[in-house]
Amino acid sequence: LEKEAKFQLSIKQSAFNYRNYHLYFAYTQRSFWQVYDGEDSRPFRETNYNPEFFIRSPEFETDFGEFDGDIGAEHESNGAKEYYSRSWNRVYFQVRYRYDILLLQYKIWYRLPESEKKFTGDPEGDDNPDIHKYFGYSELRGSVSLAELQFTFLGRLNISENKGAVELNLSYPLPGTSMYGYLHYWNGYGESLIDYNRSIIKLGLGLLFVR
Repeated sequence: LEKEAKFQLSIKQSAFNYRNYHLYFAYTQRSFWQVYDGEDSRPFRETNYNPEFFIRSPEFETDFGEFDGDIGAEHESNGAKEYYSRSWNRVYFQVRYRYDILLLQYKIWYRLPESEKKFTGDPEGDDNPDIHKYFGYSELRGSVSLAELQFTFLGRLNISENKGAVELNLSYPLPGTSMYGYLHYWNGYGESLIDYNRSIIKLGLGLLFVR
């Protein structure tokens, strides 16, 4: 049984708009802090950096809900050296569907290839050539809002390898504050890049700030 604290910062900014096609830049950073490990001076175990840009289409309205789509590219890495370095680049397409209290997002991607390492410890080349086996090639995200509660989920599955991940989150407003209480569950591969090939089950309780 391991304990740690997790911090996540996510921002998104519209940079350009042409006929309701929006160009966005976004950035997410996740840090995993061993705050309970006083014997080792409470180190940060891992930090993942995820910048991206994408173009979002105008909404298409139907009697069954609203649709739009994203086309983008993103980079993800942990900024570590040699043996502990993890990174990948991918281009993706995402379709979003919204109906009343439900939002669904289905994302498919293509990993941009990298050259193989010439020797063990080579600072050049692919640090994690088998990452697709654990992340697969697509994911489904969704959210449901019930009164002041919001439930979100993520699911990934590589059928050929029988590997994937499930994430469940529940947030609720805290009276008298602008914060939300946050319940978190993770089961599977890839919560952090250093653990992309390690299956983890995690339960968490925290705070959510939304602007």
